[in-house]
Amino acid sequence: MLKHLKILIAAVFIFASANKSLISQPKYNFDFQKEWDWVELRYGGYGLNADANEILDKLMLSMNIGDARILFKALSILDSVNYVKKISEITEYDSPEVKDIYRLKIDSIFSDFYVQNTLSGLLYAAEKIDALKSKDEFGGKFFTDRELHLNIADTTGMRIDVQFDYNKANTMLDLLDKSFVTENDITYLAELYEAPFGTYNPDSITAYLNHAINSSPLYIIYKMVFPLSFKDLGGVYLYKDKIRSVLDKISGKEEILRIDIQNRLFVFLPKYIDYTSDVVFILGKNLFSDKANGNKIPVNIEFYGDNYEQITKFITRRLFRQGREQVSLNIFQHLYTGSDSLLFTVMNSVQEGGMLNYIAPLSIENRPSTLLEKDFMHFRRTVKEIEKGKDKKLIDTLISNGMFGNSLFHTMGTQMTFSIEKVVGKKALKNSLMLGPASFFKSYVEAYYEDKKNIREIFRFTPDFEKKIDFMNDKVPEYLFSEIVDIKAKSGKLTDTAKENFINSEVQRVMKKFSADRNSDILYLLLSRLLFDIGYYEQSVVYFQKVLPSLRDKQRSLKLEIYDHINKSRYSTALIISNEYIKLFPNSEDSYLTRADIYYNMNDFENAKIDLEKSLNINPYNEKAAAFLSKLNNE
Repeated sequence: MLKHLKILIAAVFIFASANKSLISQPKYNFDFQKEWDWVELRYGGYGLNADANEILDKLMLSMNIGDARILFKALSILDSVNYVKKISEITEYDSPEVKDIYRLKIDSIFSDFYVQNTLSGLLYAAEKIDALKSKDEFGGKFFTDRELHLNIADTTGMRIDVQFDYNKANTMLDLLDKSFVTENDITYLAELYEAPFGTYNPDSITAYLNHAINSSPLYIIYKMVFPLSFKDLGGVYLYKDKIRSVLDKISGKEEILRIDIQNRLFVFLPKYIDYTSDVVFILGKNLFSDKANGNKIPVNIEFYGDNYEQITKFITRRLFRQGREQVSLNIFQHLYTGSDSLLFTVMNSVQEGGMLNYIAPLSIENRPSTLLEKDFMHFRRTVKEIEKGKDKKLIDTLISNGMFGNSLFHTMGTQMTFSIEKVVGKKALKNSLMLGPASFFKSYVEAYYEDKKNIREIFRFTPDFEKKIDFMNDKVPEYLFSEIVDIKAKSGKLTDTAKENFINSEVQRVMKKFSADRNSDILYLLLSRLLFDIGYYEQSVVYFQKVLPSLRDKQRSLKLEIYDHINKSRYSTALIISNEYIKLFPNSEDSYLTRADIYYNMNDFENAKIDLEKSLNINPYNEKAAAFLSKLNNE
């Protein structure tokens, strides 16, 4: 702690001392302290040379006037414009993961920088800084002083129970208004952000906050160039007043946001879904690890500025994923094996990303057809390589390029969603949320066969892939899915006692109704997932044991089911399934390693050691088991 405080005091002294000699107000024949504009500077006859005028023309196009006022004011305070290169020294006080990167960027721009201390020289410095700043990071252009007008009407007759929480963001803004932040402030902030003790260093965070609020001109320039500096709070400090204005406007018109969100959600999702969520506005994305989960939706408000439509779209996307979970039962991981399981992952990304982009696009909404053609071609190549299964590195690259970056699969999915809705209808899309991506793809195939004129050949799939879609779709009996999903939906808002009685009676009813059904194994799987999703873990295991003999890839299914329970901290039920794993695969080193993991989480270290030794007896070279055992022996 003492070390960090000494560094902080030294930094304040250095820059305070430097500024004492830097703020003698050089005569630029222009008052940068006032609210000036580009036209005044460009055409005011201030004796700029031709090169400086050309630079000014470029800056007028690339730089927001608000940012320009902040930057030029800070530059004008410096005793010499050449002091701007000293922002490299500030990197020493930034976080370890960025300080070296930022220093290299600054040095690459300012290594040979020297200008005359004139208005033209100031413009040369501004040009260098503009080149240094990443245009992708948030800045003044994110804040346009727009009003919250979404031009929407309440068309659903429904209400979503979404509450907006401003406390974390406002507390952070209050800290950034202080002249000095203490460790007590950080302790309170960490508690508010629900940061587990031991996951952060209060001494370091205190230092970051105090550097973030440093208002000396060099710090202002540094934070403008790197708004993600000091754990993302450098830029937040610069635009704190604008951020507070955004939060105030949202607070005053919450109902408009709710209506916009619910209108988007109910395009494809049923109105009976339980949307109970807290939208939590936060600032400083990298200050504490993101622990928001469950029904909490964290929104880093600085990255949206006053684009209220984008804010509602982001919230809509998170709520859509919550809603999709309520109208589906994810048993697909057990139905598809081998290359089909990987193919399912890709198809699922196409469906979810496509439907999200359709109702709440965060990027460019209209993609040129020429680029869409490339998206479909990329997907067809990905499918081909998955089916061949020879080059794992190539497959991973193709999938990564499809899901991330330009999100080729998601823009393709948006086009598919549009075609399905226009040709086949919304009902097919709603059903596909319940029945999974195979149903979504099947509906699209139906769409292009019905509308051959508008859905060209380039946007279709190969005959072999169409057969694959049919094969995958046949494994999903709609009548069973519909029956069990309906039970899940109706149980959503029941009280505990009422829910237990309802579930017991409904399970008995469907078991009797489908006792002789040829898909009874699917029924067991659906009931197992239903009971798991609503928190009846012991009953869920009973039905999973019933279906286990019929599962094709038992080892994979057992592992998936075990870790579903572990992720819910249900170690007793995970142990029951793990015992089944060992019974079926007694010679598997992994079966004992998996059970050891469960025993460890149950604080049963002796049994964990026994299972690790059994795993190593089967394979003495199992590095994971050896490291795990060594850890236990040293604890």
